[in-house]
Amino acid sequence: MSQATHRGDTSTKRPPARPDIQGMRALAVLAVVLYHADVPFITGGFVGVDFFFVLSGFLITGLLLRELETTHRIRLSQFWGRRARRLIPASALVLVVTVVASGRILPFLDRKPVSIDALWATAFGANWRFAQQQTDYLDADRALSPIQHFWSLGVEEQFYAVVPLVFLGAALVARHRVATAGAARGVRDARLLLGVVLATVLVVSLAYCVHLTGRNQPYAFFGTHARAWQLAAGGLLALAAPRLGGLGRPWAAAASLAGFALFGASLVFLSDGGTVAGHAYPSLLAVLPTAAAVLLLVGGTARTELPTVFTRVLSLRPLTAVGDISYSLYLWHWPFIVLGVIYLDDDSVRTKLMLAVGAVLAATATYHLVEDPIRRSRLLGVRAKPVVSVAMGVVLLAAVVPVARHVANQEFVITARPPAPERDAPGASRHAVPAEPVDDTIVGLRPPVDEAAEDEDDILEIHCGLATHETRIPDRDHCTWEKGDRSVIVLGDSIAAASTPAVRAAARQERWTVTTWTKSDCTIADVVGRYKNMPGEFTECTRWRDAVIDRTIAEKPDLVLLGMSQGALDRLVSHRDGSDFTSRRDERREAAEGLTRTVRRLKDGGLRVALVDSPQRSPFDVVGCLMDEQSVSACTWKRSRLPSTTSLVARSERVHLVPTTDRYCSRGTCQPVIDRVVTIRDDLHFTTTFAKRLAPLFAHTLRQAARDRRPR
Repeated sequence: MSQATHRGDTSTKRPPARPDIQGMRALAVLAVVLYHADVPFITGGFVGVDFFFVLSGFLITGLLLRELETTHRIRLSQFWGRRARRLIPASALVLVVTVVASGRILPFLDRKPVSIDALWATAFGANWRFAQQQTDYLDADRALSPIQHFWSLGVEEQFYAVVPLVFLGAALVARHRVATAGAARGVRDARLLLGVVLATVLVVSLAYCVHLTGRNQPYAFFGTHARAWQLAAGGLLALAAPRLGGLGRPWAAAASLAGFALFGASLVFLSDGGTVAGHAYPSLLAVLPTAAAVLLLVGGTARTELPTVFTRVLSLRPLTAVGDISYSLYLWHWPFIVLGVIYLDDDSVRTKLMLAVGAVLAATATYHLVEDPIRRSRLLGVRAKPVVSVAMGVVLLAAVVPVARHVANQEFVITARPPAPERDAPGASRHAVPAEPVDDTIVGLRPPVDEAAEDEDDILEIHCGLATHETRIPDRDHCTWEKGDRSVIVLGDSIAAASTPAVRAAARQERWTVTTWTKSDCTIADVVGRYKNMPGEFTECTRWRDAVIDRTIAEKPDLVLLGMSQGALDRLVSHRDGSDFTSRRDERREAAEGLTRTVRRLKDGGLRVALVDSPQRSPFDVVGCLMDEQSVSACTWKRSRLPSTTSLVARSERVHLVPTTDRYCSRGTCQPVIDRVVTIRDDLHFTTTFAKRLAPLFAHTLRQAARDRRPR
């Protein structure tokens, strides 16, 4: 979000003052702040960003259009210089402060990702960074980034880089037509060209947004290509502004009323993680806040002698004052809330509102001490060439880099000391062996605690474990190891992938060949599931599962090992027949039936099947807990009393179950460390070091399969 133009921007011909636009900015930023503070009933407050997209398209197009019509040229250096003075000082300040604060407040493992987020933000590409993370299975569960709100600035800044070039092309057309057909015809042709371009962008981008939401919702939400239509809508409105100025007062009032109504409906009925009438956000649902912004702009564009009541409300000084600081408030509110909640260890609405008030104070100071003075600077704005403003912006953004690199390269320090051996009791023999102390520290763990989060198999890197939206089955030779007399194929999600080091070690011992085909977050159970918070069926999973099972049956291995997360089975969309679930028990029954269908399908194909027990998910990041608490005992968690779906199906179908969970969970408690080896690298997946210690379990499974099947 950014205030696209302001009083500090100069053009050849100033437009009439629009205090109602400052009021719209206030509505937008307040909606976002209240939404992020989790205020009840504001489930759609994120649409404030949609408002800002429309406003930016409207104001920037109007600014460039006035320059084109009066001078028949576009001065790119002046445009980018104004943008640098307007946007970069406040954003660079917030980035530096946020990165430094994150280095002191956030858990150690979260500091480097935030530093990388900041570097993406300085390159105006934060939206693509967060789109990838929300799509990447391994990153989708990372903690909220205090820089995530910079995604919308990335969208707008990319717009600011491209749209002047479009106007430059229109200016060339205008100058040519002015020379051949006169000034009026030249301007008219240029406006026509701009209208065609913006209309094309609106139609194509909106259609793509709707299509992409159903296939890859994060990219539809964060992607510039799926949001460009909202900026284009504002641009088309700017082109139509001269005609709209003649609207009568009743029409202007009706437009404003409709705009307020759509805005209110968006706040109450929309949700970024849910669906409305089967649609997820943005898709066609984003038309609601976009239309609201357009209609409010239309209502204020009409040049009536007496402004409508709606325009007067938007022009009230309390709202315009918030609109003045809206850019700085947008920048500050999210790091205040995210970091404040962690620092205070309180995520209540009351605390978040208190933190939002702190953000208002910081925004006010930033506006008056940084944002406004630099924007109005005569030294930068009038006396200096535009390149000076651009250079200033580059220098300020460059200042973020060493700060981010310093935080990213922080070294982890173990402050807890190993326990001292217990002293002999008074009167004990000097030759008595002292009691062995219980080592609760994180000293000497394997892998070292600051490396444990990265201790994973390379199955994803070599593309034998597929990413979320891939459906192809890799070549078998590429994903086969440990050549032997018999063969086992490992199928499943990331749990199967995390078990692969253990299977390979066992296969090496027992002289088996191992092939691994896995797909992250895609359960091998025959169910209709979804991917995390994405709506609708995870169709890529369904297609891949059917294809890989057919391929496995055709390969005729001696054993098929199935591994899966219980969590993926907790995100079922509906029964296989399309009917909805009526209870949690009903959903668990469908999960068991779905896995049973898969097991029987493989058995009907003449294959022997074994199941890897679903691991117990920790309620926290295990390695992060070890690093922050510097204590093993502080990072244990309770084992669920409910049996896993895999164990239930193994019993009912009389197939072998590999009881991996029993190796780190016993007596109702799960351990983060066993024999000084870190068991879990996040909240679910084995470290490779610990997985290799599970090899005897899989070796027993292979031997049992070998006894039941004669070698070929």
